[in-house]
Amino acid sequence: MNLIKRFAVGSLAAALMLCTLFADSKKNVTLAKNIGELSWSKNVTIAAKNFEGAGEGSVINIDAQQTKADYHKFKAYSAGSANGGWKELGSGGVSGAAYSNSEFTLENKSSAITVRLTAQEAENLKKYGMVMHGFGVSIKKLELSSSQQKQNDNSEKSPGHAKIEKSPKNEKPTKQEKPAKHEAKQKNANLPFDLGNWKNFIVPAKDLHASGDFCIRIDTKASSAEKNPSYYNIKLYDAKWQPISKGSIHSSKEFASLKQDLIVLTKAEGFVVYTPTEAERQAIRTNGLLIQGYGISVSDVKTVTVAELHATSAPEPVIASKPVPSIKGSSLPKVVKGTPLPKVTMGTPFANHGKLHVTGTSLCDSKNQPYQLYGMSTHGLSWFPEYVSKESFATLRDDWNTNCVRLVLYPGDYNGYCNGGNKEELKRTVYRGIEKATVLGMYVIVDWHIHNDNPNKYKAEAKIFLDEVSKKYANYGNVLYEICNEPVNSDWNSQIKPYAEDIIPVIRKNAPDAIIIVGTNTWSQDVDKAAANPITKYKNIMYTFHFYANTHTDSFRKKVEGALKAGLPIFITEFGTCDASGNGGFNEQQTKLWFNLIQKYNLSHINWSLCNKAETASAISSSCQKKSGWTEEDLSQSGRLIRSHFRSLNR
Repeated sequence: MNLIKRFAVGSLAAALMLCTLFADSKKNVTLAKNIGELSWSKNVTIAAKNFEGAGEGSVINIDAQQTKADYHKFKAYSAGSANGGWKELGSGGVSGAAYSNSEFTLENKSSAITVRLTAQEAENLKKYGMVMHGFGVSIKKLELSSSQQKQNDNSEKSPGHAKIEKSPKNEKPTKQEKPAKHEAKQKNANLPFDLGNWKNFIVPAKDLHASGDFCIRIDTKASSAEKNPSYYNIKLYDAKWQPISKGSIHSSKEFASLKQDLIVLTKAEGFVVYTPTEAERQAIRTNGLLIQGYGISVSDVKTVTVAELHATSAPEPVIASKPVPSIKGSSLPKVVKGTPLPKVTMGTPFANHGKLHVTGTSLCDSKNQPYQLYGMSTHGLSWFPEYVSKESFATLRDDWNTNCVRLVLYPGDYNGYCNGGNKEELKRTVYRGIEKATVLGMYVIVDWHIHNDNPNKYKAEAKIFLDEVSKKYANYGNVLYEICNEPVNSDWNSQIKPYAEDIIPVIRKNAPDAIIIVGTNTWSQDVDKAAANPITKYKNIMYTFHFYANTHTDSFRKKVEGALKAGLPIFITEFGTCDASGNGGFNEQQTKLWFNLIQKYNLSHINWSLCNKAETASAISSSCQKKSGWTEEDLSQSGRLIRSHFRSLNR
């Protein structure tokens, strides 16, 4: 169905509203100079008195520079609110930096960033002041433009800062330095809508046939207003300017790719199909769809179903052990043996990134791009099996923004797999976890949870179990295997490495390319020993490091950096915000220092643990009996910090 006709009249009215001229009465107030390099663990505060002139439409100008080559992000908040919590700034519009999940990312070595304030943001700043923190960013100057300049084609941008444009429904700046005023008028409703230089239009929710698992097809050709043969881009939002970018794209061959929140086209003429996540579908159904872009003209917009999409994009058959081709942008493996792969929700992490592999020290996706896994670990399945459900995992995926779960099977502890536990029931719980996570498009780690023991003690049982699981799920490209959680009193060279070299071939004969994660001695802390003598017989091997923030501090971070620089691929399959015992000593500051290191090296990391056990490391409050759909009030202090961290990441 052609949707362009339906919004032409409404867009014309919006364009006429935008042509009203206002006088420029800006008054600039310097908030701070030469703040220096930001840190996640040290907050920069600007007193409330500096924001006396702030109001709706006021702009905060930020002169910032990158200080790290590979990581340069920051966040800004009003320092409090009526209920005492920080509130992220940015909902009124951001220009000059990428803005996603309340986080600013510098895209140039020096950036002139503008942040337009909503009425509520301005009110909070006047009451509570401003807070900033980040990593890899130095702030040279902060300035407040105390009154809004309404814009038209002749308006000037403030010195060193990008001009901010208005959309027909909601004020929103564009990221580019020279955005053009939105102009929806068309000579004929059947003609294309020319996006030109970052113009935008809205497809109202009522005009979208957005039922079920819909996708959005956008047909394009070259812009007549803005011609740059090397630069064709599209950005999608709901009509409230929330980015639509976590799904996947399908296109005519080699036509488009998804880079963070930008759809990059290799040429102007063709089509691209965007598959939203479930959360994005709901936002589009509720608010409508906003399309913005550069260098192209949109000739048609229509919805298609996932079934219709697959009917025209079937892949060639492949052998499971070989690289998986894309399904016109997707990366779902073709099943050839073993338990059939269940239907995977399109637009989810596994659908977007496919089977993973190790390159150097990096975990990479099927497109050979570095990829970070993160999420929650269950507690022992012998004691907390009730959190292994589709509903629990869906909450972690959709609300916590995670892409991975870890299934913990203790062999030796009381009621464990090899110590009195019901083996068949425990295996069924593991199988249920793998299958529920896979349907949701998540990655899953099967953890043979050696704890305070030598891994060779249960090697025979490990071989039987891991052979069964890897054979059953040979076609599941989203399953990773952790073969010894936390060995102790086990020398790497004489005990752990030989154990691993016995276990790895058991898995490899069934799942030749699966990621296998090998524990290290002293509760998986001695990665330096593994770096000195790594396993070289097999590919796609990673090595375990665990930390608990109140116990393991700077010396352990240096140990991790040393191992990475020596070429060891590290996966933090377990970490906590407290003492190594799992109870007491909650330490937010040290946890954030670990987060800095994790983001610097793009390390995958899994938090302990998803349960309501009465201990500090548990994410769920001990008084909460809910198994999914948790609110902030349902979470422990640790759970609130971890959820906030995961929600800040780009899945």
